Amino acid sequence: MKKVIPHDLDQATAKRVIDKAVAEYSKAGAEFNPTFKWVTDSTAKLTLTILKKTIEADITLGATEVTVDVTVPPAFKLFEKKALDTIDAEVKKWLAKAKSGAAAPVQH
Repeated sequence: MKKVIPHDLDQATAKRVIDKAVAEYSKAGAEFNPTFKWVTDSTAKLTLTILKKTIEADITLGATEVTVDVTVPPAFKLFEKKALDTIDAEVKKWLAKAKSGAAAPVQH
């Protein structure tokens, strides 16, 4: 299931925003053993483990949008939208903070 989140930030700022959003989500959802890694300058993978099942989110950073594509095991299809909505809300929150100047930069 895919979700497209529009943004109007430069690429470097948008990437820092995604890092910050994932860091916050990882703290809140630590029990899901989240892992996050940039695969290229514009694509990343977020992985969560729930009840020994893996949920993956591929994140693609575009010039004007962030695309999140969540893949869940069949047993978790009921939770697919919830997972996507949670990621969407966190990214949107940090995009708004970055736009207002309230988001602290993330160090790589």
